[in-house]
Amino acid sequence: EIENGLAIMRDGLTAWRQTGSAFRLPERLARAAETYRLANHPGEAMALIAEAFDRSDDKWLAPELHRIQGELLLEAGKPAA
Repeated sequence: EIENGLAIMRDGLTAWRQTGSAFRLPERLARAAETYRLANHPGEAMALIAEAFDRSDDKWLAPELHRIQGELLLEAGKPAA
């Protein structure tokens, strides 16, 4: 059911974006990225993390974004930048 769950999450994120609201969007992107990471979809996860970094100026979220990005880089066998 992982792929079905990812499809539901992707549809929900798309619907959220269509509202035009940016309320806590970077946090939502981070949660989605973590889910994609755990489901072994690193490309999608990294794209979501990159977007979250671009859209966030919240200092409280930065450590979590770096953690997820670091996990993705470790899993890919790449050194952290």
